[in-house]
Amino acid sequence: MKKTKLFLILCATALLCGCSKPAPEEPYVPEDGIARLGSRITVEPFDQLTLLEVNDSLSKKGLYYATWKDGEASPYENRQGDTVDLYDAQLTFLASEAVDELEAKENYNFWISTAEENYDVYETETITCNEQEYTLMSYNRNDEDSPHPHGMSAFAINGKTGVCIEFTCSEDYNKDLKPILTDFLEHCKIG
Repeated sequence: MKKTKLFLILCATALLCGCSKPAPEEPYVPEDGIARLGSRITVEPFDQLTLLEVNDSLSKKGLYYATWKDGEASPYENRQGDTVDLYDAQLTFLASEAVDELEAKENYNFWISTAEENYDVYETETITCNEQEYTLMSYNRNDEDSPHPHGMSAFAINGKTGVCIEFTCSEDYNKDLKPILTDFLEHCKIG
């Protein structure tokens, strides 16, 4: 139960990080341009989204996240009353390095069921990018107040590593999400 509550809090934090805290003044871009999450995940640079943040502050729990953005920042007042930077689209990558493959599978199943419960999922498919299989979900958010009312997510598991990738956007965002997310996944290596 404690693990589930912690995980829900972490997922909510990761999913809403564009709406819950100010973005760094300068995007964190590693010198070589490669985003690293934990010990097993790398994301090569690509043109469609800009790296905003890589965060390993939860690494003692085996959790890592990074965010990418598209569009210019505009001020947005979140539920806590803070004014934060909101982008037209944001991709949040949450990675879990579990103690074993069973725990990784449990995390993966939890992410899938949480998405199915909290989003209006209208399409689910399996795709393979860069030799990794992903479950891809397209959805509308059930929260009418969300500044990013729709999106697409990718979920994967590879050994003890699980990933949940949320790509959400504003109502006015006119780019097709699937080609952008697929391009991102082609630049991602798990394992």
